[in-house]
Formats: sequence, structure tokens, C-alpha cells
Amino acid sequence: MREILAPLLSDPNTVRAADEIHRRLHTLGIQDRHVQAAMADLPLEDTAAACALGRRLTRTGTSTLTVSVGIALLARLGKPEDFPYLKVLGLLRVLARPVIGALTALDCPTAALVWLADHAESRALRHLIDAIAARDDHDARKWLINAPLDSGAVGPSTARRIAEAVQLADILSEEQIDTQVVAQAGRLLSRMTGLRDYQPEILSYQQAITAYDAFVTRSSQLPPTLDHYATLLSVALDLHSGPSVLLDSGGLQGLTGLAEGRLDRQVRPQPRRNEYMENGHTLDKQSARRTSNRRSVCAISRRTGRPRHGPTASRARAVLQPPRTTGGRRT
Repeated sequence: MREILAPLLSDPNTVRAADEIHRRLHTLGIQDRHVQAAMADLPLEDTAAACALGRRLTRTGTSTLTVSVGIALLARLGKPEDFPYLKVLGLLRVLARPVIGALTALDCPTAALVWLADHAESRALRHLIDAIAARDDHDARKWLINAPLDSGAVGPSTARRIAEAVQLADILSEEQIDTQVVAQAGRLLSRMTGLRDYQPEILSYQQAITAYDAFVTRSSQLPPTLDHYATLLSVALDLHSGPSVLLDSGGLQGLTGLAEGRLDRQVRPQPRRNEYMENGHTLDKQSARRTSNRRSVCAISRRTGRPRHGPTASRARAVLQPPRTTGGRRT
């Protein structure tokens, strides 16, 4: 590949060079990742011609192979005028990682990475979050504190990097704070309790105790929704008997009690209108109660990763009982 590409990169006739690159690469029957490896440190004798060729390939290339060559060239020689084209190419799944690498190498504005993160597929989100978390500016922190965590792109180590990048403990200590930020903090703390190399990632977060304290204190601001309840339940369980106990078991005892108290005072979510209907059939009150309990426990299990049976499930059933009817009125 190096022998094929090197002479063409200095050809002043970019149209002819682009067509020849397309023909030769497809003759070899290679894959896109091979292009990136071959172009990584390939010598460029004429940088002006190579930059022009990179722009032609990214703008008019008819295969991901040829476009990958153009992206690799622009990663080394590109200018701000190339950012819009790279962003659009990043929407393609196979080109997402090379584009993120190119934009990062060119020190593009954070807004370009944020735009791509808002539009790209979820598979590329993990790499975009890593790239944005490496930025130290307001736009990066603003996006990260609201980053989607339910796509599977944010693992324990990524959650810790987000918490460190946005200075989570300091944000939670501010006088005025949005409830969405409080909820995001709980989700990040819960996500960090996952394992990385058999070690809970929360133990590597130096401000974990401070962040836990601030989150539980602020948790009373959370509206009574099932998502918020599941987040608070997960944090309480982690503090009570999860990996977070290893942080400082003595100092977290009072915090655990406060978190459990928040759970007990949470307003139960109201049932749906068709609560006593399932698959089009009317249920008696006892069957409806069992159905409602099962739905609630399953929902919490999906969000917290806890088993559907055992102490956690029993606790959820005890708290999320369907409304009782007394004297014709719901209570």
C-alpha cells in the first residue's frame, strides 16, 4: 500500500491521482482500517499537492477506501475550511473514528465535536465523549453534563472521565443547580460502580465521597419520576452494600441513611389510565396489583442492573405498591 500510495500523493493532477488511487485500492481488496494504518506516517514530499488531493478525495470520493485516504491526509494537513466536510463524513459509521481522530489532531473547535456527537450513531458516541472529555472549556463541560448515558457508550471509566472533566463535585456544591444536572450526577455515580479490570471504577474517582454527599443532599430536588427513583435507589444500594462501601465505610453510614430516607419520602409515580387493563382484558384488583408490581420491579431492574428477585425486588415492591382506593377515592 505504501508503494502504491506514495508516488500518487505528490501528483499535481489531483483528478488523475484520485482516480488511480481508487482503482489501485480496490484491486488490492483491502479494508478501511488498512488505509489508516498505511497513511499514519507515510512521508509527504509535496504537502501542498497532498493537501489538495486530500480535499478532492473527501469531497468527491466514491468509496470509503478513497475517502479514508483523504481523511488521513487532512488529519495532517487540513485547515478550518475542512471541518464542515469532515463533520458530515463522520456521520458514516465506518468513517466516524478516522474523522474524530482528524478533528482532534487539527484541534477543531469543541462545537464541531458536539455537533457530531448530537448527530452521529451511538456506536461512535464513546469515542466522541472521550474526545470531548479531553477538552477543558465551557462548551465541552456543558455538553458532557447532559451527555446521553443510556446508549451503552458510557462505561465505568468513561463515566469517571466525564465526572472529572465537568468537576462534578464542584457543580453539585453550587447554590443554584438544575435538577437535570442532579439526576445526571446520580447516573454517573451509579455507572462508576461498574468494574474495570476487576476493580470498581468508583475507587479511582478521588472526589467520590464529596460527590456522593452533595448528590444525596441535592436529591430532594428531583421530581418524583420512575427514572429518578431508580437512580436514587441504585445509589442507595451502592452506598449500603455495593462497591462504594470500600471508599470509607464509616463516613458513609450517615449518608446511606439519608439516601434511604429520600427513597421513603419519594412520591410514588401515578399509574397509567389503563393500569387495570392488560392485553385488552380487565383484571381484578389483586391481579392488577401483581401486574403493577411486576412492571415497576422490572423497570427498576433494567435501569439499575439489579436482580428482579431477592431483597432489592422485595424492597421495590414494598415501595411501589399501586394506589389503594378508600371510600371511592384514590390514596
